[in-house]
Amino acid sequence: MYCLTCRADRTGTAKDVCKEAEHDLDYENLHPATNSNFTNDPTPEKEKQHIVKPKFRLNNNFYESVYVNEKPQFFKADYSIIDTPVITVIKNLKCEEETFEPVLKENIPYKPYSFKAAKGISRISKSNLLDSLWEIINDYIVAEDSDKLLILAYIFASYHLEWIYTLHYLAPIGDTGSGKSTILDLCNKLMYRPIYSEGLSFANVFRLLGNDEEGTACILEDEIQSLDKDKAKVSGYKMGYKKGNTQAKINMNSLDQKQNFFFTFAPKILAGERLTEDSGLQERTIPIYMIEGKPKYNISRLEKEQAEKIQQVRNDLLLWKLQNLLKPNINLDLELTGRNQELFEDFLVVMYGSKYYDSYKKVVLQNIKNREKSIHSKLEARIWRACRKLMENNMVTFSQIWNYIISDESEEFTGISETEQRYILHDGFEVSTRSLSKTITEKFRAKHKRTRKSVEYRFDSKVIEQLDEKYGKEILF
Repeated sequence: MYCLTCRADRTGTAKDVCKEAEHDLDYENLHPATNSNFTNDPTPEKEKQHIVKPKFRLNNNFYESVYVNEKPQFFKADYSIIDTPVITVIKNLKCEEETFEPVLKENIPYKPYSFKAAKGISRISKSNLLDSLWEIINDYIVAEDSDKLLILAYIFASYHLEWIYTLHYLAPIGDTGSGKSTILDLCNKLMYRPIYSEGLSFANVFRLLGNDEEGTACILEDEIQSLDKDKAKVSGYKMGYKKGNTQAKINMNSLDQKQNFFFTFAPKILAGERLTEDSGLQERTIPIYMIEGKPKYNISRLEKEQAEKIQQVRNDLLLWKLQNLLKPNINLDLELTGRNQELFEDFLVVMYGSKYYDSYKKVVLQNIKNREKSIHSKLEARIWRACRKLMENNMVTFSQIWNYIISDESEEFTGISETEQRYILHDGFEVSTRSLSKTITEKFRAKHKRTRKSVEYRFDSKVIEQLDEKYGKEILF
């Protein structure tokens, strides 16, 4: 031991003599006798950054933020050894420079997942889980079975976001009292980490979906009639059907005004009195048209037993997720392509192997037919069919198309000429010389050339094939 007063190594005596004399002592003996520059302050340890996460993956382990015995914890699913993981509970996860903490209930917009204990977690049965979910849907929702199957698959798929690369949205549509809000209420109690709001700003969506972990929440929005006014949110929702898509956002309140990229991928249920008018968002959405009815139970007035049943199914859904995070190799008995594949294939994989699969597959096929019929009835589809009928050597003139539209030659364009440049169809669509030219050049990607008599449009052969495929060859020929 070194005596800082005597400046000597007083091993054996410093403890007794020098300490009794109240000399200053170097208990760590870090400084040699020849060193006059010394310090008693140890090097401070770098403080770890605390990061709150609702869920995350690290190596072969998956973590979900929950409450166990009223305390915030993580469920840890370890996939490092076997496909069937061992689920344990940890308070937090300390890494080299970071400590991951579970979210607190006051910082989340949904009811936290709450468990009384975590010992002896049994394997969740997919069959029993879907049966319980189907029973709850029938207890609270008045709708056609086909629509209930869409809701069943959507709730279940929200716990399979690790399996899903592209998805569709659901849109309950109806008047006040038709039951569309009941669907949102029930999904708010069952879906994976839901954000339920009316008139949700896209700034809030950014914050809740974040830029750290993808697929951290589901969006449930009511009264979407005004959605079309929010161009930023419409754009984000159109991007949000595909995993990996992000949207840039600049914080104008910061000095550096740094640009961040926020995730947009999330299941979305958008309820309202009518569908959005944005065609791109419509293509990603399946409407559920509601009719007022009387359900068995009122989702807004749950008895204790009913609430506990829903809570139990919700907990089992989260445990199922943790036990089945690895996507199986499944060869579907249905081949989908293009947009239909993007919207439905992953949901079919999620439902595969259950007794509900065949019925759900029929619903998907019917929705594909309805979707194609809707696309074929759009104004741009009718204009393309007119172009194809009049086209020679991949070319058509503007005057040919316009005269065909305002004539009596086609049943698809019956209407009234309001002016020489504006034509109103009987089913509400409107065509003007300006909008027609814009559709042909922008939507159909035609090259135009102005002559003395008219404007000529020439189409690329590959584009013609793509547009024929989109608007249906069986309708065109």
